[in-house]
Amino acid sequence: MTTRFFLMKENPKAYELLGELDKLGRESNIPRNLQELIKIYASNLNHCAFCIECIRKRR
Repeated sequence: MTTRFFLMKENPKAYELLGELDKLGRESNIPRNLQELIKIYASNLNHCAFCIECIRKRR
């Protein structure tokens, strides 16, 4: 089992910039459902079960 990587702790600036990127996406014309599918797909590519669970709980 590997240790989970915590970006906010390891690189706070990168975490902040990802938050800004997410905000830009939410303010775009991309439909909300498509935004969620994109996030789920990216999480699947990264094998991030934590992210997938967070996205699922927001729905």
